[in-house]
Parts: sequence; C-alpha cells; structure tokens
Amino acid sequence: MSETVIGISNQLAFRLQSIAHKSNVSVEALAERAIDFYLETEEWQIAEIECGLSDAQAGQFITDEETMALFRQYTS
Repeated sequence: MSETVIGISNQLAFRLQSIAHKSNVSVEALAERAIDFYLETEEWQIAEIECGLSDAQAGQFITDEETMALFRQYTS
C-alpha cells in the first residue's frame, strides 16, 4: 500500500473522525472509501464527457424530436 499525506481542514478532519467513530471504522479506511467513491464518480463523468465530445466532433447529435421526448420523459 502506498502512503500519501494530505492536509485537510480541522473541520473536515473532525467530520471524518466523527463518522469513522460512529461507523466503527478507522479514519484511514473511511478516507480511502471516500476518495475511491469520489474518483469513481469523476472517472465516470469524464468518460461520459469525452464520449459526448467525440460524438459532437463526429457530427452525431440527437434530433429535435428526440430532445423533446427526453424533455417530456423528465417533466411528466
């Protein structure tokens, strides 16, 4: 396992320690889980953005009708 030292605010350290204590896990384990979750989310978002950019550069766009169908799906 590699060790990386980071500085965090006192408020964040307190929150981390509090949740670790309440969850009965070590601060290190909780921090690792939190960082892993954040990185997975960021990697997914970046991959989706890159895919969308590739589609746009290739001229692949959805039609007005498809856009309206999506809009209706999320506003109904």
